[in-house]
Amino acid sequence: MNWKEHHYYYQIPEIGNACSMITCKIVTEKDYMRSKRVIHIHEGWSKSLWGEFETIGKKEIKAFLTLTRKKIKFIEQLDCYSYKTNENENTEDKDSSKHSEPEDLDATKSANALESHGLKQPSTKKPYRTIIGAVIGDVIGSVFEWNNVKTTNFDLFNPKCDFTDDTVLTIAVADCILNKKDFAETIWKYGRGYPGRGYGGFFRSWLQVNENDLKPYGSFGNGSAMRVSAVGFAFNDIETVLKVAKQSAEVTHNHPEGIKGAQATAAAIFLARRGKSKQEIKNYITETFNYNLDFTLDEIRPTYQFNETCQGSVPQAIVAFLESTDFENAIRLAISIGGDSDTIACITGGIASAYYKHIPQEIVDFVEDRLPPEFIEIIDKFDEQYGRE
Repeated sequence: MNWKEHHYYYQIPEIGNACSMITCKIVTEKDYMRSKRVIHIHEGWSKSLWGEFETIGKKEIKAFLTLTRKKIKFIEQLDCYSYKTNENENTEDKDSSKHSEPEDLDATKSANALESHGLKQPSTKKPYRTIIGAVIGDVIGSVFEWNNVKTTNFDLFNPKCDFTDDTVLTIAVADCILNKKDFAETIWKYGRGYPGRGYGGFFRSWLQVNENDLKPYGSFGNGSAMRVSAVGFAFNDIETVLKVAKQSAEVTHNHPEGIKGAQATAAAIFLARRGKSKQEIKNYITETFNYNLDFTLDEIRPTYQFNETCQGSVPQAIVAFLESTDFENAIRLAISIGGDSDTIACITGGIASAYYKHIPQEIVDFVEDRLPPEFIEIIDKFDEQYGRE
């Protein structure tokens, strides 16, 4: 996306709005000094970091973009972001000591301006968040996998939270779909590229195999379900969702239960994003996959133990979603039963993201601050490609 398309897509940036399609935001000097992760990505921007000015048209701007998802907190001469037609280019400069509010641009006028430069009018409907829901479940749940809590009353923002294998492989599958990559090869490369993230024993052995000799190992572990969320968001018919979910699973988890866990998770996400009710989702999962969902978390919480099989964790993750009232509550419920907390919350988070289509920004910020920039880029590209109904 070039500068003019970028401006049209976001219309006029305001304090608190995003200013880039790939996670970059304008931040204060204080934010920069804390994060030390700043990059300029637009045409015509200075390639140096803090303290330089760049001229766009006849106006100057002091703006800084960070790889983590921050809000716009400070900007000089916000008006310089406005894409002007020729008759407006000589507008007198505003007082740079104050925040200036640019004129609203009429949609038709903006579209004509784009067309005059040979640009197509992009969709003005902003994408909703997709696979970040699963990633959030993993990161928030990471500190509870070996220290279970049996309550929803816990600190959501534990400073020790970090991404695990669930996130790494969720991003791998999303990368496969976005860029039409081979599942086995890509999952293998991601696993080797991000070692020590809590992979299971059989998977670790699989990562040691030569890239040309990759074969499935008959697993029915929940690794197939934890990484599949992108499939549920990317395709527009249930047959394709089930087919691709199977393909993403069977490169390692080719046991029928391993495949079923991935398919059930992807199907729940697909149905949720298509506006099906919780009862309809429950009925489909029960009838298609023969999962028993007729229990409550209160009933199982006292005795539920660590179980990393699909059949012992996917139904529990789905019920956590079914009982939830919003995204945060879904994550809290998933973690509250104990067991394989990060994976259960990862599965629940993907479904909840699809269903509620709203995640509190403070949760997103907390989690993305713990992710590598390359993960954030894939998440945002995936949102842009598939987060539009």
